[in-house]
Amino acid sequence: MSRTSPERRTTARDGAAGRDGAASRHGADPRGGTAARAGAGRRGGGTAPGARRRAAARTAVRAAALGAAALLLAGCGIRGTSVPVDAGPAPSRASCDPPQDRRTAQLTGHVPLKVYLVCASQLRAVHRSAQLGNEQSAGDRLQYARELLEQLREEPSRAEKEAGFSSDVVDRIEIFGPAEGDPESTLRLNLQPQQLASYALAQLVCTYAASPATADRDGSVVLGGPETSVPPQRFTCSRDIRERPGSAPGTGVPVE
Repeated sequence: MSRTSPERRTTARDGAAGRDGAASRHGADPRGGTAARAGAGRRGGGTAPGARRRAAARTAVRAAALGAAALLLAGCGIRGTSVPVDAGPAPSRASCDPPQDRRTAQLTGHVPLKVYLVCASQLRAVHRSAQLGNEQSAGDRLQYARELLEQLREEPSRAEKEAGFSSDVVDRIEIFGPAEGDPESTLRLNLQPQQLASYALAQLVCTYAASPATADRDGSVVLGGPETSVPPQRFTCSRDIRERPGSAPGTGVPVE
Protein backbone atom coordinates (compact mmCIF):
# COMPACT_ATOMS: atom_id res chain seq x y z
CA MET A 1 0.00 0.00 0.00
CA SER A 2 1.48 3.30 -1.17
CA ARG A 3 1.44 6.43 0.87
CA THR A 4 1.50 10.05 -0.29
CA SER A 5 4.43 11.99 0.93
CA PRO A 6 3.93 15.24 2.88
CA GLU A 7 5.55 17.19 0.02
CA ARG A 8 2.96 15.96 -2.56
CA ARG A 9 0.00 16.78 -0.31
CA THR A 10 1.33 20.28 0.18
CA THR A 11 1.79 20.74 -3.58
CA ALA A 12 -1.81 19.55 -4.29
CA ARG A 13 -3.32 21.96 -1.79
CA ASP A 14 -1.29 24.80 -3.25
CA GLY A 15 -2.47 23.97 -6.79
CA ALA A 16 -6.12 23.88 -5.76
CA ALA A 17 -5.82 27.16 -3.95
CA GLY A 18 -4.22 28.69 -7.06
CA ARG A 19 -7.09 27.56 -9.29
CA ASP A 20 -9.68 28.93 -6.85
CA GLY A 21 -7.93 32.25 -6.75
CA ALA A 22 -7.78 32.48 -10.54
CA ALA A 23 -11.49 31.72 -10.79
CA SER A 24 -12.31 34.37 -8.21
CA ARG A 25 -10.27 36.95 -10.08
CA HIS A 26 -12.24 36.26 -13.30
CA GLY A 27 -15.64 36.60 -11.50
CA ALA A 28 -16.52 32.91 -11.62
CA ASP A 29 -17.88 30.78 -8.80
CA PRO A 30 -15.33 28.05 -8.22
CA ARG A 31 -18.09 25.74 -6.95
CA GLY A 32 -20.64 26.27 -9.69
CA GLY A 33 -19.10 27.74 -12.83
CA THR A 34 -21.52 25.96 -15.22
CA ALA A 35 -24.62 26.93 -13.22
CA ALA A 36 -23.47 30.54 -13.00
CA ARG A 37 -22.96 30.69 -16.71
CA ALA A 38 -26.41 29.17 -17.32
CA GLY A 39 -28.01 31.70 -14.98
CA ALA A 40 -26.28 34.56 -16.72
CA GLY A 41 -27.55 33.21 -20.04
CA ARG A 42 -31.12 33.20 -18.75
CA ARG A 43 -30.87 36.77 -17.50
CA GLY A 44 -29.36 38.01 -20.77
CA GLY A 45 -31.83 36.10 -23.03
CA GLY A 46 -35.03 37.93 -21.74
CA THR A 47 -36.53 41.07 -23.43
CA ALA A 48 -36.85 44.24 -21.38
CA PRO A 49 -40.26 46.08 -21.34
CA GLY A 50 -38.74 49.15 -22.99
CA ALA A 51 -37.46 47.10 -25.89
CA ARG A 52 -40.89 45.50 -26.37
CA ARG A 53 -42.55 48.93 -26.51
CA ARG A 54 -40.05 50.17 -29.09
CA ALA A 55 -40.67 47.09 -31.26
CA ALA A 56 -44.44 47.56 -31.05
CA ALA A 57 -44.09 51.22 -32.05
CA ARG A 58 -42.01 50.29 -35.10
CA THR A 59 -44.61 47.71 -36.12
CA ALA A 60 -47.42 50.30 -35.87
CA VAL A 61 -45.47 52.80 -37.99
CA ARG A 62 -44.88 50.18 -40.69
CA ALA A 63 -48.59 49.22 -40.69
CA ALA A 64 -49.64 52.88 -41.07
CA ALA A 65 -47.23 53.37 -43.95
CA LEU A 66 -48.58 50.27 -45.73
CA GLY A 67 -52.17 51.48 -45.25
CA ALA A 68 -51.38 54.89 -46.75
CA ALA A 69 -49.70 53.26 -49.72
CA ALA A 70 -52.77 51.07 -50.29
CA LEU A 71 -55.04 54.12 -50.34
CA LEU A 72 -52.81 55.87 -52.87
CA LEU A 73 -52.83 52.82 -55.11
CA ALA A 74 -56.62 52.51 -54.84
CA GLY A 75 -57.04 56.08 -56.07
CA CYS A 76 -54.52 55.76 -58.85
CA GLY A 77 -55.78 57.07 -62.18
CA ILE A 78 -58.58 59.29 -60.77
CA ARG A 79 -57.62 62.91 -61.17
CA GLY A 80 -59.49 65.57 -59.21
CA THR A 81 -60.93 68.51 -61.11
CA SER A 82 -62.49 71.80 -60.15
CA VAL A 83 -64.46 72.01 -63.42
CA PRO A 84 -68.11 70.78 -63.19
CA VAL A 85 -68.80 67.84 -65.47
CA ASP A 86 -72.22 67.38 -67.03
CA ALA A 87 -72.78 63.64 -66.90
CA GLY A 88 -76.39 63.89 -68.07
CA PRO A 89 -79.50 63.15 -66.05
CA ALA A 90 -79.28 60.92 -63.01
CA PRO A 91 -80.51 57.34 -63.37
CA SER A 92 -84.23 56.98 -62.69
CA ARG A 93 -86.63 54.12 -62.10
CA ALA A 94 -89.43 55.95 -63.95
CA SER A 95 -90.56 54.14 -67.08
CA CYS A 96 -91.32 57.39 -68.97
CA ASP A 97 -93.68 55.41 -71.20
CA PRO A 98 -96.65 57.67 -72.03
CA PRO A 99 -100.13 56.16 -71.72
CA GLN A 100 -101.39 54.83 -75.04
CA ASP A 101 -105.13 55.40 -74.44
CA ARG A 102 -106.38 57.43 -77.43
CA ARG A 103 -110.14 56.89 -76.96
CA THR A 104 -110.89 60.52 -76.05
CA ALA A 105 -109.31 61.69 -79.29
CA GLN A 106 -111.99 59.76 -81.21
CA LEU A 107 -114.84 61.73 -79.65
CA THR A 108 -116.70 64.16 -81.88
CA GLY A 109 -115.03 67.56 -81.96
CA HIS A 110 -111.94 66.40 -80.07
CA VAL A 111 -108.55 67.04 -81.61
CA PRO A 112 -105.42 65.05 -80.67
CA LEU A 113 -102.73 67.18 -79.07
CA LYS A 114 -99.13 66.53 -78.18
CA VAL A 115 -97.60 68.17 -75.12
CA TYR A 116 -94.18 67.79 -73.58
CA LEU A 117 -93.91 66.83 -69.92
CA VAL A 118 -90.90 66.26 -67.68
CA CYS A 119 -89.76 62.72 -66.91
CA ALA A 120 -86.36 61.67 -65.52
CA SER A 121 -85.05 65.24 -66.01
CA GLN A 122 -85.87 65.14 -69.73
CA LEU A 123 -88.81 66.14 -71.94
CA ARG A 124 -91.07 63.43 -73.33
CA ALA A 125 -94.11 63.79 -75.57
CA VAL A 126 -97.50 62.82 -74.16
CA HIS A 127 -100.68 62.60 -76.23
CA ARG A 128 -103.79 64.40 -75.05
CA SER A 129 -106.99 65.63 -76.71
CA ALA A 130 -109.17 68.72 -76.52
CA GLN A 131 -112.42 69.93 -78.04
CA LEU A 132 -111.22 72.44 -80.61
CA GLY A 133 -111.84 73.42 -84.20
CA ASN A 134 -109.56 72.96 -87.17
CA GLU A 135 -105.98 72.94 -85.91
CA GLN A 136 -104.67 74.15 -89.26
CA SER A 137 -106.51 77.46 -89.01
CA ALA A 138 -104.07 80.34 -88.47
CA GLY A 139 -106.84 82.48 -87.00
CA ASP A 140 -107.19 80.01 -84.15
CA ARG A 141 -103.50 80.14 -83.22
CA LEU A 142 -104.07 81.96 -79.94
CA GLN A 143 -106.93 79.61 -79.01
CA TYR A 144 -104.73 76.59 -79.59
CA ALA A 145 -101.84 78.18 -77.74
CA ARG A 146 -104.02 78.78 -74.69
CA GLU A 147 -105.43 75.26 -74.80
CA LEU A 148 -101.94 73.80 -75.00
CA LEU A 149 -100.90 76.01 -72.09
CA GLU A 150 -103.89 74.73 -70.12
CA GLN A 151 -102.87 71.15 -70.88
CA LEU A 152 -99.40 71.86 -69.50
CA ARG A 153 -100.84 73.44 -66.36
CA GLU A 154 -103.14 70.48 -65.68
CA GLU A 155 -102.23 67.90 -63.08
CA PRO A 156 -100.85 64.83 -64.88
CA SER A 157 -103.23 61.89 -64.97
CA ARG A 158 -102.77 58.94 -62.66
CA ALA A 159 -101.27 56.86 -65.48
CA GLU A 160 -98.87 59.68 -66.35
CA LYS A 161 -97.78 60.06 -62.72
CA GLU A 162 -97.18 56.34 -62.40
CA ALA A 163 -94.96 56.53 -65.47
CA GLY A 164 -92.97 59.37 -63.85
CA PHE A 165 -94.36 62.43 -65.68
CA SER A 166 -94.72 65.92 -64.17
CA SER A 167 -95.00 69.53 -65.33
CA ASP A 168 -93.15 72.68 -64.27
CA VAL A 169 -95.64 75.04 -65.97
CA VAL A 170 -97.51 77.03 -63.32
CA ASP A 171 -100.88 78.78 -63.32
CA ARG A 172 -99.49 82.32 -63.33
CA ILE A 173 -98.24 81.99 -66.91
CA GLU A 174 -100.52 83.67 -69.44
CA ILE A 175 -100.23 83.98 -73.20
CA PHE A 176 -101.28 86.63 -75.75
CA GLY A 177 -101.06 87.27 -79.45
CA PRO A 178 -98.38 89.24 -81.33
CA ALA A 179 -97.72 92.93 -80.65
CA GLU A 180 -97.55 95.52 -83.42
CA GLY A 181 -94.56 94.85 -85.59
CA ASP A 182 -94.11 91.24 -84.42
CA PRO A 183 -94.08 88.30 -86.84
CA GLU A 184 -97.56 86.87 -87.26
CA SER A 185 -96.68 83.64 -85.44
CA THR A 186 -95.42 85.44 -82.30
CA LEU A 187 -96.85 84.43 -78.94
CA ARG A 188 -96.21 86.88 -76.10
CA LEU A 189 -96.23 85.85 -72.46
CA ASN A 190 -96.93 87.90 -69.34
CA LEU A 191 -93.27 87.28 -68.40
CA GLN A 192 -90.05 87.46 -70.35
CA PRO A 193 -89.12 83.95 -71.56
CA GLN A 194 -85.91 84.00 -69.49
CA GLN A 195 -87.95 84.79 -66.36
CA LEU A 196 -89.68 81.44 -66.57
CA ALA A 197 -88.32 78.35 -64.90
CA SER A 198 -85.98 76.71 -67.41
CA TYR A 199 -87.97 73.46 -67.56
CA ALA A 200 -91.25 75.37 -67.98
CA LEU A 201 -89.78 77.34 -70.88
CA ALA A 202 -88.51 74.14 -72.49
CA GLN A 203 -91.99 72.59 -72.18
CA LEU A 204 -93.60 75.61 -73.86
CA VAL A 205 -91.04 75.70 -76.65
CA CYS A 206 -91.37 72.00 -77.53
CA THR A 207 -95.14 71.88 -77.11
CA TYR A 208 -95.73 74.93 -79.33
CA ALA A 209 -93.12 73.82 -81.86
CA ALA A 210 -94.93 70.45 -82.20
CA SER A 211 -98.27 72.07 -83.11
CA PRO A 212 -98.84 73.30 -86.71
CA ALA A 213 -101.23 75.92 -85.31
CA THR A 214 -98.57 77.56 -83.13
CA ALA A 215 -95.26 76.73 -84.79
CA ASP A 216 -93.64 78.87 -87.46
CA ARG A 217 -93.09 77.50 -90.95
CA ASP A 218 -89.62 76.18 -90.07
CA GLY A 219 -90.91 74.33 -87.00
CA SER A 220 -89.62 76.90 -84.52
CA VAL A 221 -91.69 79.03 -82.15
CA VAL A 222 -91.46 82.79 -81.57
CA LEU A 223 -91.98 83.84 -77.96
CA GLY A 224 -91.87 87.29 -76.40
CA GLY A 225 -92.61 89.00 -73.12
CA PRO A 226 -94.95 91.81 -72.07
CA GLU A 227 -92.47 94.55 -73.02
CA THR A 228 -93.18 95.33 -76.66
CA SER A 229 -89.95 97.31 -76.87
CA VAL A 230 -88.05 94.04 -76.39
CA PRO A 231 -88.03 91.99 -79.58
CA PRO A 232 -89.37 88.40 -79.35
CA GLN A 233 -87.06 85.42 -79.62
CA ARG A 234 -87.08 82.38 -81.83
CA PHE A 235 -86.72 79.00 -80.11
CA THR A 236 -86.29 75.53 -81.59
CA CYS A 237 -87.15 72.28 -79.86
CA SER A 238 -83.76 70.72 -80.40
CA ARG A 239 -82.56 67.40 -79.09
CA ASP A 240 -80.35 69.25 -76.62
CA ILE A 241 -83.37 71.03 -75.11
CA ARG A 242 -85.33 67.79 -74.88
CA GLU A 243 -82.48 66.00 -73.16
CA ARG A 244 -81.30 68.98 -71.07
CA PRO A 245 -84.29 71.29 -70.51
CA GLY A 246 -82.22 73.52 -68.25
CA SER A 247 -80.40 74.87 -71.32
CA ALA A 248 -83.57 76.36 -72.88
CA PRO A 249 -83.19 80.01 -71.64
CA GLY A 250 -79.92 80.47 -73.49
CA THR A 251 -81.12 79.20 -76.88
CA GLY A 252 -83.43 82.06 -77.89
CA VAL A 253 -82.43 84.16 -80.93
CA PRO A 254 -83.84 87.72 -81.10
CA VAL A 255 -86.17 88.36 -84.02
CA GLU A 256 -85.63 91.84 -85.49
